[in-house]
Amino acid sequence: MSAIGTVMTTTPLNLRADTPSSSGPLVGQLVSGCTLAVAATVQGEAVDGNATWYQGLNNLYFWSGACSALIVAPAPTPAAPSSQPSNTLAGSVVSAPQGVMGFDCDFTLTAQDVAGYVSQGYKFCIRYITRAQPTEQAGDLTTSEANTILAGGLALMAVQHVAASPWTPTGALGTEYGNNAVSCSQEVGLPAGMNIWLDLEGVAQGTPAQTVIDYCNAWFGPVAAAGYVPGLYVGANAILDADELYWDLNCQHYWKSGSSVPNVAVRGYQLFQRIPPGGEDIDQDVTKADQLGGNALWLTRS
Repeated sequence: MSAIGTVMTTTPLNLRADTPSSSGPLVGQLVSGCTLAVAATVQGEAVDGNATWYQGLNNLYFWSGACSALIVAPAPTPAAPSSQPSNTLAGSVVSAPQGVMGFDCDFTLTAQDVAGYVSQGYKFCIRYITRAQPTEQAGDLTTSEANTILAGGLALMAVQHVAASPWTPTGALGTEYGNNAVSCSQEVGLPAGMNIWLDLEGVAQGTPAQTVIDYCNAWFGPVAAAGYVPGLYVGANAILDADELYWDLNCQHYWKSGSSVPNVAVRGYQLFQRIPPGGEDIDQDVTKADQLGGNALWLTRS
């Protein structure tokens, strides 16, 4: 489905899946000032007397009353047919089973590496995507490496690099880094529906909790709008407490770091990290259904 135009959010806006209704599954929330592609104008639930909704890409819906007027895109110039296939990686996006061991790492995995980890009982890995640029940088996940990981028998998720500690988040940075997460994930070929993780750690002491909340929600917005499912890695010095992590963030997937961090109120965590002694190159992770039955979402070929 292609876009017919764009709108800009004028207030915070909920993104709903599958149906133009406030009862549809909430997959994210955008702050005011975000641009959204519109694939169709549809009629749905009347909110404040307005039943007009927009259908976005990836089967997302959002209420027109929280948006500016539709700016219609110019008719495209006909192009010659292309024989180039989509770069979307082959595989299925599925819920992670409970009690499965995997790892995260910040180095490129070779086929030999993957075979070695599989032989040790690892079932998935989490690799890094670029933060400060809209294209993947040296050492970060590529399409070739992703194919090597998947073909070797590991499931795959991605996490975005965090800034060097201490750093100060802002809503504008959240939007910028979220957009970069989308463009880098699409460059690799990661399909919609899988978890892309935001690494939250090393925030400067004294940063107000609301500033961190604004940053996270601004990051989640474009990631969810692109059809990915945002998740949050909670590391040391994340600032937020248990209630803020659950009640104030537009997120349903949480990954506990190997540091001492708060629990997530009500929901809890879906991934638990362990930092092995002895300076290993990887951190170990294990899956678990959270207290509301939620699981991590990964790409697999098994």
